[in-house]
Amino acid sequence: MGTGIAQVAAQNDFDVIVFDVNDRVLSKSKASIEDGLQKLTEKGKVSVEQKSKIVQHITFTTEINDCIADVIIEAVAENLVIKQQLFDQLALLNSDNVIFATNTSSIPVSALSHDKKYTAQLAGMHFFNPAPVMKLVEIIRSQKTSEVIIEALVELAKKWVKRPWFVMMHPVSSSTALPVIITLKPCKCLNKA
Repeated sequence: MGTGIAQVAAQNDFDVIVFDVNDRVLSKSKASIEDGLQKLTEKGKVSVEQKSKIVQHITFTTEINDCIADVIIEAVAENLVIKQQLFDQLALLNSDNVIFATNTSSIPVSALSHDKKYTAQLAGMHFFNPAPVMKLVEIIRSQKTSEVIIEALVELAKKWVKRPWFVMMHPVSSSTALPVIITLKPCKCLNKA
């Protein structure tokens, strides 16, 4: 998912740093972006010049110290500890004004930021797959997320030609909860029969 998000940002003239600890994952990410852009070029949706410019906006690195940015969107494994450790490291490297966003669809934003110095700076920014194609982006806040952060992420989504959908303090993204709600209703009906 991080690869698609990086492509979306780069296609909209934002400089992007794609970080992973694994070189093979980064190589696969780079190839995926190049393949996706090549398909867009073949369809006439992106010119060769635009494709080159987009690729130049993206830096790939295995060095976390390279991850200095105004906005950081995390898209690692759905594991609370891994996500918190990453945000903890990034908080030490970046300014107190950095905006942290998580692409999680199953871990509450409040759990990720619980007792962290960056609690007010963290929100959910859940992209739908594939990120370069799907327009909807959920912006999810915790009880302690700053309104400034929410407004900034909504504006960022709009700049990336996405449709932000604001979700207030829900434990998981609405796209994850909705199928569960829809699925549970028929189950209750079956149990009554």
